[in-house]
Amino acid sequence: MKKRLPVLLLFSFVFSIYVHSQRIEFAFDTAGNRISRTIILPAPTLETRTVQAEIEDEPEVEPFVERQGEHEIRIFPNPTRGMLAVEVRGGETTETVILTLFDMQGRVLQTIESTTGVIRQVDMSAYPQGTYMLQLRIGEQTMSYRIIKQ
Repeated sequence: MKKRLPVLLLFSFVFSIYVHSQRIEFAFDTAGNRISRTIILPAPTLETRTVQAEIEDEPEVEPFVERQGEHEIRIFPNPTRGMLAVEVRGGETTETVILTLFDMQGRVLQTIESTTGVIRQVDMSAYPQGTYMLQLRIGEQTMSYRIIKQ
């Protein structure tokens, strides 16, 4: 029993660190309505990505997927080293999607017009490492996502 206790404590400690490393942040308007959700996942290490790709034989990057009404928003990779892919699916007709990239001071860095069903590439390679905000406007809906540039 004495030998199992340290192993059990170590396992519990490691598991609790993993669980607490993921965060979900919400933003609300003045009426209390949720206007955005940001899921922040820890970046996997190079070893984890290599082993995962060899074992599962799948792409190394899993896209962030969120449903907003009738639309499905896919953003990947986040964190990124340069190119960020954004896809908005769904809706009954082809709708205009406006992608706007902001730095943390609120300055507009890029604005891209797209349509639903198209994967758009956002080139962030010219920007320094840091945190950026990507705003998507689809009709009257506006969503914001935190993007990490490595």
